[in-house]
Amino acid sequence: MAATRRKGKWAGGTPPLGYDVVESRLVINPAEAERVRAIFRLYQEHEAILSVVQAVNARGWRTKSWTTKDGKPNTGVRFEKGRIHRILTNWHYLGKVNYQDKVYDGEHEPIVDDATWNRVQQILERNRLNGGAHQRTRLGALLSGLLVCGDCGAAMIHQPSGTKKGKVHRYYRCRTAAAQGRDACATGFVPAAKLERFVVDRIRDLGKDPSVVAATLEAASLELQAKRPVLEEERDALHADLAAKNEEIRRLVRLVAAGGGVAEAVAPELADRQEAIRTGEARLREVQAELAGLNSATVNDDDLRAALGLFDPVWDALLPRERLRVLHLLLERVDYRDGNLGLTFRPAGIRTLAREAATTEASA
Repeated sequence: MAATRRKGKWAGGTPPLGYDVVESRLVINPAEAERVRAIFRLYQEHEAILSVVQAVNARGWRTKSWTTKDGKPNTGVRFEKGRIHRILTNWHYLGKVNYQDKVYDGEHEPIVDDATWNRVQQILERNRLNGGAHQRTRLGALLSGLLVCGDCGAAMIHQPSGTKKGKVHRYYRCRTAAAQGRDACATGFVPAAKLERFVVDRIRDLGKDPSVVAATLEAASLELQAKRPVLEEERDALHADLAAKNEEIRRLVRLVAAGGGVAEAVAPELADRQEAIRTGEARLREVQAELAGLNSATVNDDDLRAALGLFDPVWDALLPRERLRVLHLLLERVDYRDGNLGLTFRPAGIRTLAREAATTEASA
């Protein structure tokens, strides 16, 4: 099994949703692959596994149905949190195979791209299921789920290294290097407290320099503008794909109507097309909602100043859990590379913090 995995081959067992086993190789199942991509999109949208569970079960989706070599059928069941989590962390969907904490290139095709995979891992790190949220708050891991390796694009994970003289030493480390070794990514261990302090200090400095505030607003505006053409391109592609799939359904219906005993053979293909249309229409609604939301996501000078006002002097008085929430509302991501940091702000979060600051000031 170890040799098989190192060669990137399928080693047997239950096939992942989105793949079929053909001659001992994983081959993409197009209809199921669309569902897998939809699960990754839903998690990016909701950032909560339970919300994804509710969404996919409402659509009537089930886990993988397959038949063993000896003909024994295995019927899919309803999703629950553990099954969704296994999909979101399954290296097969990135075209990889993992074995004993090592990750190898697979001989099968990926279903999700690197950007989608890395973004989902960042969110999972932020919202870890096994008590990680409490642990991160207790240890003050402010950048978990935000910090990204600038060398390879993977999330940087928080790693306490034990205690020395009663003090916990904390680091951030590139997920790629942690899984595949330093040859895969040169970014090593970075002291967590120093990095977190640097980020908070930079945010504090922003509110003191009008020119930096203006530059930050301009960068946020450019980011929103950059999202629009990407979403519009996806919207147009979805419209075209839905039109093609509807035409395909009409062709299949004409075949059935013509007779000739093809109904039974055509039925599975017709069901796949109909399911793909439902998935495409759901994603189209999501994209249209995102486009509409861009119009309300603009941030002005007053919004940013109010949000940054929480960092000086209010920040020092906040509890660890409150600091974590404020930072994750304000920032979309923090890129780290060779000692340099890049902050990407979250426009919607800036407006939320600005409203909260205004409400607090009015009630004081």
